[in-house]
Amino acid sequence: MIHGSSCRIAAALALAAVLGTGGFGTRALLGVVVSLGEATEVSVTLQLATVTETMEVTAEASAVFSPSRSGTTAGIESGVIEALPT
Repeated sequence: MIHGSSCRIAAALALAAVLGTGGFGTRALLGVVVSLGEATEVSVTLQLATVTETMEVTAEASAVFSPSRSGTTAGIESGVIEALPT
């Protein structure tokens, strides 16, 4: 028994955490020490994740544009083309 003195016990814990969120990579934090009753602030910078997307495009041949129907069907005079607004 101890008389006339106080004894304070500090509780601390070392943690490991993996942080990440959508659109960003993950970051592992090791040995983060947190103490009981105290806020612990840790600065972390996350790198942008590599985004990969796949797009599928499908098309059908049109009867209007056909390889067998090539060439012009009407002539346009150069004066008409030159008179177009730019």
